[in-house]
Amino acid sequence: MAARPNRSSLSTVSFRVNSKSLSTSYSRTGTFTLHRDDGGSVTINTPGLMAPSSRGVVPHLSQDQLARVPNLAWIHTPFENYLQDKTPLPILCPDAHPLHKLTSLKTEKHIVSMSLRDPSSVNEMPANTAEFIQTQCIRGCRKVRPSDYVSYVSGANPDIVIAPGDTPFTPPPYSQKRIEKSITRSLNWLTHLATGLAPRPIFAPLMGGSNANARAAFAHSLVESLDQSDWQKLNPGRNINERERGNDEGSIVAPTTVSEITATIHPIIERLDETLTGYVLEIAPIQSELRAQLGKQNGVVPPPLPTTAPSARAHAFATNVLAAPDPLESDILNYTEDIDARLSELVRSSLDHLSSHKPRLALGLALASPHIMLGLIEQGVDLIDSALAIRCASAGVALDFVFPVVGEHSGEKLDVGHNLYDTRYEQQFVELSSEFTGASNLSSSDKPTCYCSACSPVWDTQPVEHSKIDELALEGEGPHFAPSYTRAYIHHLLHTHEMSAHTLLTSHNLAVVEAMMAGARSTIENGNFEKELRLFETRYDGSMQVLRDAEKAWRGVDRARGKGRIAREKAEKAQYALEE
Repeated sequence: MAARPNRSSLSTVSFRVNSKSLSTSYSRTGTFTLHRDDGGSVTINTPGLMAPSSRGVVPHLSQDQLARVPNLAWIHTPFENYLQDKTPLPILCPDAHPLHKLTSLKTEKHIVSMSLRDPSSVNEMPANTAEFIQTQCIRGCRKVRPSDYVSYVSGANPDIVIAPGDTPFTPPPYSQKRIEKSITRSLNWLTHLATGLAPRPIFAPLMGGSNANARAAFAHSLVESLDQSDWQKLNPGRNINERERGNDEGSIVAPTTVSEITATIHPIIERLDETLTGYVLEIAPIQSELRAQLGKQNGVVPPPLPTTAPSARAHAFATNVLAAPDPLESDILNYTEDIDARLSELVRSSLDHLSSHKPRLALGLALASPHIMLGLIEQGVDLIDSALAIRCASAGVALDFVFPVVGEHSGEKLDVGHNLYDTRYEQQFVELSSEFTGASNLSSSDKPTCYCSACSPVWDTQPVEHSKIDELALEGEGPHFAPSYTRAYIHHLLHTHEMSAHTLLTSHNLAVVEAMMAGARSTIENGNFEKELRLFETRYDGSMQVLRDAEKAWRGVDRARGKGRIAREKAEKAQYALEE
């Protein structure tokens, strides 16, 4: 597919670190601003939240419902969702911002980033090659050349581009040779992307998997001086003699100062890092590798990676295997504490070698926990995706925690949410969260208010204007908040397969996680983030057992009817008899 010329409406990014933790933590607050060429801008306070999307939609939320979610200004789009068509749909959209137009997002309110692959996917895939990147859409695997991705980016015109990385999606662990190939290919693809898309904002994934030395080597490669061939690619029209003295191949290059005349033409690029706006940590593949390594050390063989192959799907349903191939049904990580400790080490092995003045993103947290999200903030990550909140909503879990923690607690650790499939919620006519209250109860509670659609549903005070008669409606009245939806009501919706249950839970879970981000910002500014994080880890259980139980219940309800029901019920009765 021939590359299109870049559209004229490109954006620029500025990032400012406002305050850093005074303790041993690397946590910090900042301000991320996207500037558009029409003078508009979108600002996000960090640590902040971003939302993943599927085919242009945040799961379970329509666009009018998304507009009610406060402080969710960044939407991430995996482009592989559109590759089922020969010409992807965003390329055909006649607008300066096709992804915004296609997904009904407003350029003055939303930032749209784009990656080739879904960062939360750990499905087993065919191996990449130097010429092709393997992607997955609803029609199977698609091979994408780096030049094709440049063309897709030029046509879709996202605000932020995330470079493709050669992440292995075969069962771990991986050999030294495979890791070296991964680093080399990722650097080559990044160079190709920077050559074809400059000066568009580009974020680079930090490669190396679960190998700390490999991650350090990749980060080191970004700040090394370029070899001659890459220097010529990134500095077209320039002579190699213009290269700054001391920038020999393999040396570490300090930030260079170019003359005003040179800067007005095109700044000389001496290292690959100079083409980057920020960095990306892809968490799901790292967790998958750590899970395999720790399982091997403990003598436990983890289940295979989820796959969408029809044969695997049929086998899973025929044998009543709980680890079914759908991403929602993929097993949550075991060995949580060990994985948390290793994850922090791996994050630092990448970030210690890179600029602290550029924003850092963490994507692919569907298999994470609030503890991991806060741990990433402790290591200096600025923006984190909300895949965990959406996954919990898909499984029927209402998040119920607060950061920083409030009050005293003794006894066992609390779950971070409620499995509303559980029958004990049939008669619980209370709000979804014990830590927040709805807007209709402001006068009778001193708890913080949750303004989500579940805790604070709004009664419209004006009719929808279908004709001129409707213009007589009174104006100036504020919103009227209805009583909160209860746990018993959501329990009923889940067991009757009502989609509104997942919509309400998504809105609620995003509000709880955003409140956690606001708490992180305030504690970092107050200098007690690390202390509050230790209290949070003491108060709440980070194993996410509640999510595992909910996903099993979800499968039970989802498969309560249909082909094979009698055989499944017979197998369940036999299992219960053995347990008794």
